[in-house]
Amino acid sequence: MAAEDMSQVLDQRVATPLSPRAVGATGAAAAFALICTAALLLRWRYGTDTDVSWIITINETLLRGGRLYVDVFEPNPPASVLIYMFPVWTAQLIGVRPELAVDFFVFALAGFSLALTMRLVRGTSILGDAEPVAFCLVGSAVFLILPTLTFGQREHIATLLLLPSLFVQARQAERSVAPFGWALLAGIASGIAVAVKPPLAAVVAAGGIAAAWRSGRLIGLFAIVNVAAAAVALLYVVAAWWFFPEFFTVILPMVADTYTWLREPLWLLILQPALPSLLVLVVIGLMIERGRWPAATVVLFAGAVGAAVSFLVQGKGWAYHAYPMLALALTALGILVLGSRLSSRRIGLAMAWALAVAIFGGIWLASDEAEPEIAVRAMLERVRPHPTMLLIGSNISTGHPLVRRLGGRWVGTLPCIWAAHGARLRRMFGGVSPEADRRLDDHIAREKAVLIADIRDKKPEVILFNHYAFDWYAWAKSDPVIAELLNDYEQATTIQGGTLWWRRR
Repeated sequence: MAAEDMSQVLDQRVATPLSPRAVGATGAAAAFALICTAALLLRWRYGTDTDVSWIITINETLLRGGRLYVDVFEPNPPASVLIYMFPVWTAQLIGVRPELAVDFFVFALAGFSLALTMRLVRGTSILGDAEPVAFCLVGSAVFLILPTLTFGQREHIATLLLLPSLFVQARQAERSVAPFGWALLAGIASGIAVAVKPPLAAVVAAGGIAAAWRSGRLIGLFAIVNVAAAAVALLYVVAAWWFFPEFFTVILPMVADTYTWLREPLWLLILQPALPSLLVLVVIGLMIERGRWPAATVVLFAGAVGAAVSFLVQGKGWAYHAYPMLALALTALGILVLGSRLSSRRIGLAMAWALAVAIFGGIWLASDEAEPEIAVRAMLERVRPHPTMLLIGSNISTGHPLVRRLGGRWVGTLPCIWAAHGARLRRMFGGVSPEADRRLDDHIAREKAVLIADIRDKKPEVILFNHYAFDWYAWAKSDPVIAELLNDYEQATTIQGGTLWWRRR
């Protein structure tokens, strides 16, 4: 065949590669089974994330009768903890590991989110020419495989809860009114997402603005989905104030003075992989379709921009904070790819770039893995099986998920020494007023009092110390009361970035 003839074949417009009409129902079912298998293998490979492991521990404490922000000092708001209560309670009820129950809960939530989204898509043109079943396959991959280590994190759960509301907004963008009940349900889910992760309110706002712009109706901003989300968020604040006053009177001032101000410079946040990846995905979308995008693509990309705002507002630059942005942008781009009628050569190039971004994003999201040292685990399992433990240091991943993998019990009120760590860094950077300096002293004193009570009353068998960029053992010994309590302990071994001490027998 001549070269020019081959070029004509390659440039022919083709049907959507993942269309059920192209691969058939059996192929779609096989693809979904493959996605689920890959997701399960990733769960086996990565296990439970550090933060999720700690929140499981908090919920176990609460189910034993403990009080949040009294018996457990947690810097995040109540919904960030309580969203995991049901799977942890269920695990205790049926006798399985809470980590397994949390994974099942997230899989079920993904199924709910995609099922509700598919119901909202039915009878509309918001996906353009993309087939709904093919879209569901893309969504399954984005929400089950892409998270890797971020699976089950608050950002992952919040994104699943936000997805249906964005499709209600996409219907509004096309002036197609969603059934009231489904829109209300999506709005409630969206409000819960904002309660779990307040900065993600920017996603709801961005989606609503995009829908109003596309439809030319500003009244759409006050649609039931948005009103329900705002109402749930407002009711949550009132309930949190009523049931958890210590969060507002004790924890929030500590967080404001020692935690929220710890942020990366704006230029460094912009150079993180997240924002360039979003830009690349938008450019790929423009390569595929420079005309009128499907409504779902417009709203999802707008939601991704809102998630980028959330990423910048939080200012930490942590990979899991970027998951909502990457997930929504990849889903938006997937709709364009599935509905495209470009030449096979151009669509193949676009898919290759999108896949590269997805793979890179998955690797980045898995980069925060904290794997306990095998030798340390083996030693503790042999000499101090199922130990009671706490941490004196700033890195929560030193203790979690290690304590849970050992079958031990965390007896620390704190996950780590987060307030004193933030106070130390704030003073190191300077510019602290006398009033702020007094508040920092109060926060450190409160945290030390909690630590002293934990060591004295609960007598942990193992104490972990961090030595990353600061000697926390020396910090502890500088306090005469803590120093006296530590006389009952001896160093057993070194661990990555610290030391492990156990109680003398």
